[in-house]
Amino acid sequence: MKIRRRRPIVEPIAVYDSHDPRLNDRDQLNAWARAQGLRPTVAYRWEIYRTDHLFARCYEYAADHNGVLRWDPDADHYARATPHNAPLTSLPPDLWMVELPFGLPLFTANDRGGWQVRHTRTRALRTAAAIAARNANIPSLPAAHVIAEYRPGPRTRRRDPANWAPAFKAAADGALVDAQILPDDDAAHLIGPDPRLGPPDPEAAQAGQRWGRIVLYIRARQPDVGVGHPERKAVEPAACARSQR
Repeated sequence: MKIRRRRPIVEPIAVYDSHDPRLNDRDQLNAWARAQGLRPTVAYRWEIYRTDHLFARCYEYAADHNGVLRWDPDADHYARATPHNAPLTSLPPDLWMVELPFGLPLFTANDRGGWQVRHTRTRALRTAAAIAARNANIPSLPAAHVIAEYRPGPRTRRRDPANWAPAFKAAADGALVDAQILPDDDAAHLIGPDPRLGPPDPEAAQAGQRWGRIVLYIRARQPDVGVGHPERKAVEPAACARSQR
């Protein structure tokens, strides 16, 4: 009897919206987009995905052959083209990927084995993540949003990635704190790690390893203006509106 592998829900590892006031460097992002063959002059949203390959889901306004946007009088807005996928050769300039080696055991808050096992696995994940982050040449960041993805080995069974939150936290601490990328891992500097389940890791599957690998996607952010810093003022809606014009 053939076992069907359950496919996880695929979510983007980063979203870039033209109306997002938190975008750090639009010129640098647009330069990257042009190098990837994307069209920043007509795009209003990019969703970045990594499955067995890297691609962007592109949302664009409809335009004529001269690049002039088409107006939709019924919607009283620019007409929107049908979204399409575009292959990518690199990640956006404010997004980095940290791949841990496959085969490192994960753990949950309910695992048996005592604190010794938990301590050993935590130390192994933090050390591996710190080394991988240094090799990724990530600069020091004021704040970051982290997605932690587990890419399993050859086993086919139900998995709940939220159960591995302690393991994801250990990996994020190693990559961001031990590698000295973030000044702190409190709520004012770190969002996440958000747990995800990715596709099977081909190297772990080929080696017949029980454990796959953790992949961290780290996106640069500005420090939170409301958490931990009461003296800072949040961005006013008027300021957001001005940034969209």
